[in-house]
Amino acid sequence: MFRFDLPIFKLASSLFHKYNNLLLTKPLPTKMATSGLISILADTLCQKVIEKKSSQDHSLTRTLRQSTVSCLYGAPLGHLWFGSILPVLVRPLTFKPVRVITSVILDNTVLSSFSICTGVFLLEFLKYRDVQGSVDSVKSKFTTILSNSMKFWCLVSSVNHTFVPVHYKVLVGNICGIFWQVYMSYTINATPKEIVSEDEQEVPVKLAPSL
Repeated sequence: MFRFDLPIFKLASSLFHKYNNLLLTKPLPTKMATSGLISILADTLCQKVIEKKSSQDHSLTRTLRQSTVSCLYGAPLGHLWFGSILPVLVRPLTFKPVRVITSVILDNTVLSSFSICTGVFLLEFLKYRDVQGSVDSVKSKFTTILSNSMKFWCLVSSVNHTFVPVHYKVLVGNICGIFWQVYMSYTINATPKEIVSEDEQEVPVKLAPSL
């Protein structure tokens, strides 16, 4: 039997209540910090577990880039969508099952399409400083990422919209998003353009044309 009066459980409960209070009183900064930290965890897992990189080969630049985009762009986008845009769109729907289904569809079409296009573009542009190359990367990866996004996020969105209070929606999305961000980190970064270490050079290598 678990003893919930143990110090570790009391500490966990205290931290949870403090975090919950921050979500209610300072929602956007809290969500931004959470997204950034989770992105650091996800990219680290991707490099260590999926890509089998050693500590010496770990790209801190890449991890910070992923975290920056999640913190400064992904979290505010999710906050705006779940807190303001989506409630307005589904407000006329008074029958809850219809409202939930509509919310899931909008999440996995409108929000996913926009966030994938803009997110991939930002990550590629920050990495290579190449507008056209970033646009081409979005075009080449969008369909695959959107398809996998729908497979992964439909169930998450259904649970989120049915049971989760609005101020927890981004948190739940972030927790589930650890796995999604591992996939995104691998998909975006495992490209032929990674010829040199990112920490050594952040621009694409241009090969001379063959004679």
